[in-house]
Amino acid sequence: MDENNEEFEREVSLLGSIRHPNIVQFFGVIISGPKKFMVVEYLQKGSLDKLINNSRNGTEVVDLERKVHFLLDIANGMNYLHNLKPNPVIHRDLKPGNILLCGTDRNKYTAKICDFGLSKTLSNSRTNSATTNIGTLFYMSNEMISGDTNYNHKVDIYSFAIIMWELFFEENPYMNSNSTKLYKFVKNQKEEHDALGIKLLFKVMHGLRPVIPFNTNEELQQWVSEFVKPRNPKLSHESLCRLTSQYINLMRECWNSNYDERPEFSDICNRLTEMTAID
Repeated sequence: MDENNEEFEREVSLLGSIRHPNIVQFFGVIISGPKKFMVVEYLQKGSLDKLINNSRNGTEVVDLERKVHFLLDIANGMNYLHNLKPNPVIHRDLKPGNILLCGTDRNKYTAKICDFGLSKTLSNSRTNSATTNIGTLFYMSNEMISGDTNYNHKVDIYSFAIIMWELFFEENPYMNSNSTKLYKFVKNQKEEHDALGIKLLFKVMHGLRPVIPFNTNEELQQWVSEFVKPRNPKLSHESLCRLTSQYINLMRECWNSNYDERPEFSDICNRLTEMTAID
């Protein structure tokens, strides 16, 4: 057995051993000649990417409380992967398209992580595709963009922050200059946040992050009043503003340019759990 096949078998063994309610279940691999096909759990509600798009288009309402619960699901799954023994798993491609949903009650969907553990023998183009797909670039940390070979599991924390932003604001992280709600108070930032391709990568490496559409507490309160919808009618405007502020602060910590300053998923889980208790 050659080295590639041995590595492939180790990866399949790892995937088959993972059991977590927020990770898509892997059942096995079908090998047909040179091709390999994964057999995984079917989740009937599609991807988080699709849900965000539906919410943006007005075909489905996703309130802030529900968004926090989705993020807690994702954080729980990632915390499990990052703490696997003896070998932690780094996802490297965490994004809404790799978060799948299931459930019968639309207010209680469960989010599950997929597409995280494949070896290079299963897809030799994985590394190349991750650096050329514009949809993936939005979620790539500054250290990965710079080519730092010493990156660690904190790249997933950065990607999680961009998911937090996209789920909250329901817009493309950078290609969004036509958005009225994003530039209600920060019109001067439009051009900077509409960069593409290599120009975008350069700016992200040097600190550019998706726009936060309010700078002061007064602007936050006005923005929340106009654009943020709670499911719970008993949730006061003050509580909703407090929840929004905590959400944004956590998101900013997660996309810190210094990956050592980004929180661990264990801490993120605790803070999101606290957010679910706000009333």
